[in-house]
Amino acid sequence: MSEEKSPNTLRHLRNLFITGLLVLVPLGVTLWIVYSLFNLTDRAIRNMLTEPFNRLCQYIFNRDIEIPPYGIGLIVTVLVILFTGMIAKNLVGRRIISLFEHLLFRLPLVNRIYKAVKQISEAMLQRDKNIFQAVVLLEYPRLGLYSIGFVTSTTVQGVSDKINPDSVAVFVATTPNPTSGFVLIVPRRDVIFLDMTVEDAMKFVISGGVVTPAQAQTLSLIEK
Repeated sequence: MSEEKSPNTLRHLRNLFITGLLVLVPLGVTLWIVYSLFNLTDRAIRNMLTEPFNRLCQYIFNRDIEIPPYGIGLIVTVLVILFTGMIAKNLVGRRIISLFEHLLFRLPLVNRIYKAVKQISEAMLQRDKNIFQAVVLLEYPRLGLYSIGFVTSTTVQGVSDKINPDSVAVFVATTPNPTSGFVLIVPRRDVIFLDMTVEDAMKFVISGGVVTPAQAQTLSLIEK
């Protein structure tokens, strides 16, 4: 009897082990990334604040006081982000930011980088859902291999008329960092339009193909 139960017991333990991994691996990786970003931000902020803080303490108390405890960097970062958001909501603040952006747009190379990162960030944060108009499949980087792409424009003036009037601009994002990638001008007949949302496609790209559209929809329902 014990010999018959042994394989079942081992199978049950194996299933429990795999189930535990499926729970702990994504949780552990997420916590590790958050912890690493927290440490990086906290260390950078603390290094910047140490000297000014010491000078302030010397001026007020005439002695050195240890910089506030671990975690002050994250608090300062959150406050800076909130303060920036508050400024951006204000009319004067918007004008200042517009002036700063105008200066960036006048700088060669910098303007391209800033504009591209800004557009992709807005698309990922879903503040501007019209940047990526559709999700497509195209043969890239060579025939027989397919990549997920995002249509950014259906009229590429000055370019498409030189190759094929009916062409679209497609952004192919890299994995796992979707803020970098390649812009391809592709004849419309060479792209396959997919019945997939931009958000699901972005999750698919970021996860390296691990999170499929069906899984992305399940995750979205869970998050809601």
